[in-house]
Amino acid sequence: MKILDHKDAINRRQDKNQSLVETAIYCLSCLNRTVLA
Repeated sequence: MKILDHKDAINRRQDKNQSLVETAIYCLSCLNRTVLA
């Protein structure tokens, strides 16, 4: 049970990092579009 909890916490942390990365990429693409336009 403890191993599952630990694994779940790692998965949750990875999900959070994934969403942060996606948000950063989205912001960068918006900035690039503004600069290039």
